[in-house]
Amino acid sequence: MYLLSYIFFFGLGADSPNVHTGYLKRIMRFLVSKDIFTEHHPLDGGGTLYGLNEHSRWLLRDSNSSLASIVLMENIPLEPDPWHFFDQSGKEGGLAFMKAHG
Repeated sequence: MYLLSYIFFFGLGADSPNVHTGYLKRIMRFLVSKDIFTEHHPLDGGGTLYGLNEHSRWLLRDSNSSLASIVLMENIPLEPDPWHFFDQSGKEGGLAFMKAHG
């Protein structure tokens, strides 16, 4: 399934006046190079279409084996910050969460 058709089929598209398509194209090219998405060039010369593959399906919320909630959790600074203090916590004692957030 193509990513764009998935977004519009499930109503995930967002109307934003500040969409920088140049940046989005660069991000998608990078993700294609890392084999996260597939890239398709239509024969009619239209814009590039990006598709899902076995790696990008892990990011879908409706998938049985989704990692979407973990990815979202890791983007909240409150959650991953204590991991940076585990070694200090082990050497000096105390909780890593308290060392990270006071």
